Amino acid sequence: MNLWLLLLSNALVVVCQTDPFVLSGDGNTETEATPLPEELDEDHVEDFDFSDPTDGPQTTAYRQTTKYPPTKTYDAHTETATRGPNGGDDDDDDDDDDMEHETTTKYPPTKTYVTETETPTPAYTSPEDDDEEETPPTTGPYIETPSTTPEISIKPKYCWTPWFDRDDPSGKGDYETIYHLRKENPGKICDKPHGMQVQTISGLPASSTGNSFYKNDLTTGFICRNRDQKNGRCLDYKVRFWCPCVPECWTQWFDVDDPTGTGDWETLTFLRLHYPGKICKRPLEIEAQTTAGVPAAATGQNFYRIDTDVGLICRNHEQKIHRQCFDYRVRFRCPYEFCYPQPCWTRWFDRDDPSGSGDWETLFALRAEFPGQICNSPLEIQVLTTSGNSVASTGNVITASNTAVGFICENKNQKKWKKCADFKVRFRCPDAFCSDDICWTSWYDRDDPSGTGDWELLTDLRKENPNQICDTPLYIDVRTVDSNQPITQTGQQHHIYSPTEGFACRNDAQKGCRCQDYKVRFGCPCNCTVHLEDPLQIYGP
Repeated sequence: MNLWLLLLSNALVVVCQTDPFVLSGDGNTETEATPLPEELDEDHVEDFDFSDPTDGPQTTAYRQTTKYPPTKTYDAHTETATRGPNGGDDDDDDDDDDMEHETTTKYPPTKTYVTETETPTPAYTSPEDDDEEETPPTTGPYIETPSTTPEISIKPKYCWTPWFDRDDPSGKGDYETIYHLRKENPGKICDKPHGMQVQTISGLPASSTGNSFYKNDLTTGFICRNRDQKNGRCLDYKVRFWCPCVPECWTQWFDVDDPTGTGDWETLTFLRLHYPGKICKRPLEIEAQTTAGVPAAATGQNFYRIDTDVGLICRNHEQKIHRQCFDYRVRFRCPYEFCYPQPCWTRWFDRDDPSGSGDWETLFALRAEFPGQICNSPLEIQVLTTSGNSVASTGNVITASNTAVGFICENKNQKKWKKCADFKVRFRCPDAFCSDDICWTSWYDRDDPSGTGDWELLTDLRKENPNQICDTPLYIDVRTVDSNQPITQTGQQHHIYSPTEGFACRNDAQKGCRCQDYKVRFGCPCNCTVHLEDPLQIYGP
């Protein structure tokens, strides 16, 4: 009998040593042990789920970070706040620098790998007392975990937009609607914000003001109506939105030199010659590493220059070991617009009001009053009332609203003797029209007003100055010859004033029956092959 007990005891010991299951807290249910990933170090502890497996079906989550380049990571500034459909009011009074980033790249974004058992829990959990990571709003999750088979889910980085304050309560109230904010700030607000914050312009959270709000959500935005307030007036509010962070803009890696001569010279001058148009005019940051991928700062070598003004210069004679620089490559961080160009819109124009026959914002009239400020072939027209409301909201009958004519609203076409609203317009142009890389031609003065007037037409100027003026000038600048005074300040009437036609002044249209003597020059893209002189200067009315 004792022998049988001894054999049974040994068998139990073997089972306990080899069985891959452990008993749960109640001593009855068997639950497979959750392995800790090998890469779980102190930087990844917060990404692992340490909850008790007896609390229900669990998700084992861990993060694998892929960095591009290997030497940089990308994180948003930190903030802890509570946000949601009630305005996301919090006690955060930080300055508006949440859009800045501590480090550089984010290609590709951090990925969260989720392995499930039954009902998964989100791979992101908000730290309650963590001031080092931004807490996501409660209006939407960071990611959605899969419900059936394991797959990769992307956890995007989120940031706050700038504060917006488009309205004040001087009229019916304070209307900070998403529709109007997007219209007035194109590209600044994402399509589907995950949160919204509302404060007074002095920084007081909306929930602390005592005002009643007509709308305060991610569909409409924020509306405070004066008639809903006890004292009859809203405070002045500002709003901002929780959106995916704007990706940073890095150039490709450049390596035009090696250290076989006096050193390694990766200067902006040489790089721009070898790679025209590939580097922005004013880089924000430079990153340098050896061609093997070792950061320049880790090499121990001395650098004569390494900055965004010059680029990188490593001179062989300044090195201690072997008196030889390594072979380096560089890249530059540029403004967001360099990698992701924004649509090219003109400014808003409002040349007319409906006090006469209506509101006539025609391209013909606008070009006459604002020469050079509207492209030859607009791609799109946008129209709002001068107070920022849509055309549809006015109920006006519109005669024309297109890129061929412009905008026309006639009073005679309105119902019940109503007049047109006062409208403003702007136009979207080809990207080249908004380019900063504009250079000016030489000054030309081919005519004087001794005959019928002063005729400085582009066709004549091209004949007399072959290959000196680009095919499609974007701007024209006209001044008097004697005093260098812009045409817009002389009080004289111009017959033609266009970058694609030139300039003409007729004597019979002037009060003194004689034009002054004028000179002209044209603004062209700097990459054209004609003779160009000065940096861009625009002289408007």
